[in-house]
Amino acid sequence: EMCVAFGPGLDMFESTKIIGENIYKKARELYSRARQEVNGPLSAAHQWVNMTDVTVQFNKTHTGRTCKPALGYSFAGGTIDGGGALNFTQGTVEGDPFCDGV
Repeated sequence: EMCVAFGPGLDMFESTKIIGENIYKKARELYSRARQEVNGPLSAAHQWVNMTDVTVQFNKTHTGRTCKPALGYSFAGGTIDGGGALNFTQGTVEGDPFCDGV
């Protein structure tokens, strides 16, 4: 079965527009309701987290471990509303020497 990604619009362009407008409207609303000005320095932090070997607690008695990520040929195929590049299609399981090397 083909993978179908969808959003609120009729296609990925309309969905992107709708989602962007919703984010903008909420940001504008929060800005207009703000009652305190932010003064002083602002800072940000960023941290890389190695997710390839993490223990996950499913419930009181069961755990699992994450593994290294993998992106196969089907991933490169994209979805119905936005296909991939280089002639990959969904369901592809064999590549060519060039793509295998990438």
